[in-house]
Formats: sequence, C-alpha cells, structure tokens
Amino acid sequence: MNYNNVVSFPAAVDLSGKEHVSVKLTSTGVDIAGAGDVVIGTLIRGAVTGKAADVFLTKGNGFRFVQVGNPTAIPVGALLEQAASGTYVLKTTGATAGYAVEAAPSGSNGGGMIRAIIL
Repeated sequence: MNYNNVVSFPAAVDLSGKEHVSVKLTSTGVDIAGAGDVVIGTLIRGAVTGKAADVFLTKGNGFRFVQVGNPTAIPVGALLEQAASGTYVLKTTGATAGYAVEAAPSGSNGGGMIRAIIL
C-alpha cells in the first residue's frame, strides 16, 4: 500500500518548471533542497513565489521519478547523491541518496528524468 501524501505548501521561491526535484520546508514555504538539506519530498507541481506548490511527501525510502542534475551518464543500479539544485547525480563523494532504476545517457541534465529508489 502507498501511505505517502501529496500536500500543497506555499512556494518560498519560483518553483515553476522544477518538477521532480527534492524540496525542503523553510519558514516562508517550500524551497529546493540542496546537498545536505533535510528533504521533505519531491515536487510534483511547481508554482511562483507565494502560490501553492504540490509536494509528494515521503517517509523513508521510496520509488519515484527524479530529475537528473548533470551531464554524466548514470547506469542502472548506480548510486545517486543529491545535488545542490535538488536534482540527483551519479554519486562521487557525497552521501548516498538513492539507486538508479533506469539509465540516463550522458547529457540528460536539465530536465532528464529517471526512476530511482530514494533512501
């Protein structure tokens, strides 16, 4: 069963066009989560500052679509880390944030999406 929730929070920044990136909650609303931030979920529908943004809240790990954040190819089963832009990249030195379930060819950044298991 799926016990995850979709909720709407005010957007702290312009989140339009930022779907499927990790987000955090700030005192002014939802913002893009950077490397090392506490992630509350994945943005489903962005919004302009002050308007409602829909967030897929997750507790623990989960299977979901994520946005690729750099042009490096990602093979199936690769470890992922969270980038400063809220996107996910091939793990190099950061903490493991998940596993790639789909491959991303090189040059997939800026909107490329893959399915991943997020930790």
